[in-house]
Amino acid sequence: YFRELFEKIVKNILAQECLINYFDTENMPATTCVKCLRR
Repeated sequence: YFRELFEKIVKNILAQECLINYFDTENMPATTCVKCLRR
């Protein structure tokens, strides 16, 4: 279940150019997300 939810979140981020605020709100590693998506 968590993997499916995470995939949906990742797809949303890719579609919306990585929402850093969303990750900050969910208390997740936003910087890591940004680095992974912006290679």
